[in-house]
Amino acid sequence: MVKIKRFDPGIGRRLPREIVLKGIGYPKAELAPQELINLTDEYIEAAVEYADPAVVYRLSSFWVEEPNQVRLADELIIRSERLYDTVKACDGLVVGLITLGADVDKRIKAVSDQDVFGSYLLDVIGSFVLEMVAQQWWQELTAELKQQGFNTSSFVSPGSAVFPLEEQKQIFAFLRPEQIGVSLTASYLMQPSKSLSVVIGYGRNIAQAKYSHDCSACDMTDCLIRGIHLDLSE
Repeated sequence: MVKIKRFDPGIGRRLPREIVLKGIGYPKAELAPQELINLTDEYIEAAVEYADPAVVYRLSSFWVEEPNQVRLADELIIRSERLYDTVKACDGLVVGLITLGADVDKRIKAVSDQDVFGSYLLDVIGSFVLEMVAQQWWQELTAELKQQGFNTSSFVSPGSAVFPLEEQKQIFAFLRPEQIGVSLTASYLMQPSKSLSVVIGYGRNIAQAKYSHDCSACDMTDCLIRGIHLDLSE
């Protein structure tokens, strides 16, 4: 059964300004000019105002058939060495897609018509807010599955060398995320752009992941959130 969950966009107000400044090249926030600090605060509020966070997800049994193939309940096959390695010892998996909605993209475009840097800054903030929503959902899902005796893995997502982006089409066929306003382009990119598709393994005999994403197992070295964990339980 496909489930939909919506989140309070106010979660974005918990985004530390220092993390945004680090993401745009200021490892020490105190070195940033006051004008940039003020603009960061302004666009964090804008992200909160325009975001409509939602997740569509589905729990599924699965079968591992080859070292790079995972078959879902609807006979859909995802080909990914990364996914296979993550879930092969699991009892089940969760396929999910998180989005901030279309209005954030529209706001980024509107800002870009007047201020290219401002558009870039809002885009970065949107990515961090998306990560916060994803982490919040993962923590809630982890707590729910923990009550049933299961541990959960970190996210794995299409887009790396061992999880080809074209496998997005299988995730879309499995979830039908159009119901929360997300579509897939011919090049397998999601619209709205502030969207993230994930697969999570759960099982009684796997180690519990600490965070929703595991940077040590990811080959995306230029990722904006690499090494940054927004643990909302802290």
